[in-house]
Formats: sequence, C-alpha cells, structure tokens
Amino acid sequence: MTIVAERCLGLTKRRARSADSATDIARTAKVDYDTPWGIGKERSVKIAAAISEGRLAGLDDATTLTIYDTETGATEDVANPAAELAVGKRLAAVEVLLAHDVDILAAVPDGLCNVSHAIARAADIRFLPLERGTDAQIIARHGATLAAAAQQELPPAWLATPARVDAGAPTSAWLSDEATGAVRNRLRRLEGQARGVQRMLDERAALDDILTQLSAMRSALNAVGLTLLAENLVTCLSMAGSDPEGADRLAAARRAFLRLN
Repeated sequence: MTIVAERCLGLTKRRARSADSATDIARTAKVDYDTPWGIGKERSVKIAAAISEGRLAGLDDATTLTIYDTETGATEDVANPAAELAVGKRLAAVEVLLAHDVDILAAVPDGLCNVSHAIARAADIRFLPLERGTDAQIIARHGATLAAAAQQELPPAWLATPARVDAGAPTSAWLSDEATGAVRNRLRRLEGQARGVQRMLDERAALDDILTQLSAMRSALNAVGLTLLAENLVTCLSMAGSDPEGADRLAAARRAFLRLN
C-alpha cells in the first residue's frame, strides 16, 4: 500500500503546483482538454494489460502484465505476482502497475475485484473495458486510439467478489459440529460431578458414596474419549484409500483406542 499512498500524494502535490496551467492539470490529473488524454505530442500514455497465451485475462489469472507506451511503441513484460498468491492476487498485480506508473488498465469482466478497483482508482488509473480473450495485439496496434475510450471506473457488474482465504482442513476437521457439542455437554456434566465430589468431601460424606461418584465420572470420561475416537476413526477410514497418510492415521487411531481401553 506504500506505492498507492506515494502515488496519490505525488499526484496531489503536482496538481497543487500546476494549478495555473490547464494543460499541466490535464497531464497530471488525466483530465481531457483539447484531445482525449492529451494523446499525441502532449504526453505519453502507458496502457497495461493482463495477458495469458496472447489473450486478455484477469489480473488474478494472467501470467504476464504487459505495459505499452503509446508514444514510443515500446512494450514491457512483467511477471504477474498473482500466480504465487492464494489471496490478494488482483491487488498484488495493481501494486506492480503502480510501480510502473501505468495510466490505463485494459480490464476484462471479473478481472478486478471491488478492492483492487478502488485502489487503482485512488491512484488515478483509468480503465479500458475489453472482452476477455481479446487478442492482446489490439493494444499494440491501436493503443493510442483505444486510450480515448478509457473510463474513470468500471460498472459494478464487471467487478468480481474479492477472493477469500481457503483455510484448508483445520487440525480438528475430523470432529463434526454435532460431536463437538456432545463432547462439550459431557465435559460440563463432568465439571458438575467434580464440584459435587468436592462438596461431599467438605461434608465428610460416606466413602461408598464418594467412590460411586468417582466411578460415574470415570465412565463419563471414557465416553468422551470413545466419542472422539469414533469420530477420528470415521475420518481415517474414509481417507485410507485416497490419502497417502490415511493408513498411518488409521494405525495411530487404533493405538489410541487400545490405550483408552
């Protein structure tokens, strides 16, 4: 986010210094004046496109970010960092575009999410709506003309939902919600029984009564252990044929069962 802040701050300072010149304001704030975007002799415009196999793609699934200079005709290919990330793919790609001072982004449906779109807008990047799968050479051939169609923002329908973290299987994935609730209830009853035994000790209750309560607590505790083992065995059996570690997990569950008994 440092790049975003620096660029936004830089734009603000340049606008303040050039407030007396409509031409300079158009250059820094990207405001149309004589011709759209000042294309031509006034300034160079950098158009970026997310590309996979020569076709326009989204920031999250493109292999390359290609940057076109409308004045010199030069192109620069940058590896898309999204391929190495589980989340934040589009935002990481936008960070790269900001680092290269891109003016326009060729955008495809679902190519940006709400977050990456907002960040790009804050950095004064405009958007050139194009169909996914369009031949990327269209920008190299007609970039200066296409730049005139760039928009300040994309319609909401073009924006994807931000990706969410797939936490994967947690360490307690083998335990269902229903079994968790049952175990918690048993443990709460055990807590009540333990407090009852403490009161019996304080009241100097008969030994037989105390031992009876302790026996009941032991049975309840064993029931908790058996519930956990049963849940784990179900998971191990279901994974034994597909998971390379399934057989090892099943053997470990068997050893745990034998220890409990």
